Amino acid sequence: MSSIANLQFFSQVDDLVAQYRASVRKPIIATETKKTNLNSRLTALSDLRTKLKTLKTTIDDLSKTGSESTINAYSVSSSNSDVATATATAVAGESSHALKVTQLAKNDTIVSNRLTRTGTSIIESQLSGTKSFDITVNGTTTSVSVDLVDGDTNSAILTKITKAINASGAQVSASAVIDTTSTARLMLVSKTTGSEQAISLADSSGTLLADLGLTSDVLTGRTKSSSTTAGYSNTSITDLNSIFNIDGIDFEKSTNVVSDVLTGLTLKFSSIQTESDSPVLMNVAADKSKMIDKVKKFITDYNSALSYLTAKTSMDASLNVRQVLSGDSTFVGLKIDLRNIISGVVSSAATGNPKMLTDLGIVIERDGTLTMTSTDILEEKLSSVAAVADLFNSANGIATQMKTKLQRMLSSSAGLLDGAVKTTSSQIKNYTDQIARFDARLDKHVEKYRNDFLKLQAVMAQVSQQQASISTIMQAYNGG
Repeated sequence: MSSIANLQFFSQVDDLVAQYRASVRKPIIATETKKTNLNSRLTALSDLRTKLKTLKTTIDDLSKTGSESTINAYSVSSSNSDVATATATAVAGESSHALKVTQLAKNDTIVSNRLTRTGTSIIESQLSGTKSFDITVNGTTTSVSVDLVDGDTNSAILTKITKAINASGAQVSASAVIDTTSTARLMLVSKTTGSEQAISLADSSGTLLADLGLTSDVLTGRTKSSSTTAGYSNTSITDLNSIFNIDGIDFEKSTNVVSDVLTGLTLKFSSIQTESDSPVLMNVAADKSKMIDKVKKFITDYNSALSYLTAKTSMDASLNVRQVLSGDSTFVGLKIDLRNIISGVVSSAATGNPKMLTDLGIVIERDGTLTMTSTDILEEKLSSVAAVADLFNSANGIATQMKTKLQRMLSSSAGLLDGAVKTTSSQIKNYTDQIARFDARLDKHVEKYRNDFLKLQAVMAQVSQQQASISTIMQAYNGG
């Protein structure tokens, strides 16, 4: 019975302690509510940052001008993509060109004589020691040294030469090519195409190159190589350039990727044509589908950011319900600024060009979001690519203005959004510390009161025991 009574007492003590804790904690509950609201605000700020960054990426793209502009999109069609293809930048403009490719640019290539792999003809001629030679490409000369030792086979020496050249930094790639089961050759290939990258070689210490068949006569005369003898794959350095004709004008370039002939176009040659072949027609036209996709993405990203801003800054007066950013001038102001930009007139757009989004067939809804019900008007306006670009990337174009606003909001050094996040995080920390300090003090009080109850219980138990002892003595006395 005693243990049961103790359990009942402890239960009563715990109930009393809990009631005491609940009554004393009432003042801090308001602080906890504030902290909860601030955590909701912090979440909202994080989500808003994500949406604004997405919008800014789109805006940055649309605000680019000149050759970097992406809204001025052009595509190039080739009548024979096996011969040539092309890409266009924003400054290309619509045009058509006739192209004929008669020679492709090549890498200069040199091979040595065919050598028996297991033979020792080179070491027998050169003897052991360090042999050196120079490689010159595009005016830069690189010295290469190779250490030969007695007993080196031709194959071992070719491997040494290959490793030394590839480690030298010279603008050539070296290989020991096994051309038959028993023979091998040294092959050097320039790393870049064109006559300026032609390879020149010369022995500087010893006659290692000469023993490979690369004598001064072969090298200076650019002798043609054969299946067994040393020489160049192309006897003339002009054979290393691409040769082509555009619209009746002849060109010679060091590469098969040419971007300095037609404004805004980069041509890529893949094969040559014969004299009887028809020219390749390269047609440059506005890529309307790509530009429409960019405008649609702008609408989607803008609507997402604005709708979130509207939701989080709203207030229902009838229900007295305020959202986490309601009344915050920074974000209410941003919402207003964004709506003003998309509904405003772009005065910097050239005369005759669209000056409002509505000129592109885009509807501005009552809540400020944008809707494009049809692309017909936009496609019509895109007959002049620059006209539509003006609306976005001119001096006070929509993207230009919006970029400035979003930069101020999202700047990593002094952005208003990051400032709000830091302030909110600091407030949360302060409230967290307040709650922790309050609970720590309360824990001490509760523990003290609990211990006092337990001490009282011990005293009461002792008194009860004494009363029982007195009662037993009295009964014994009376009975006696």
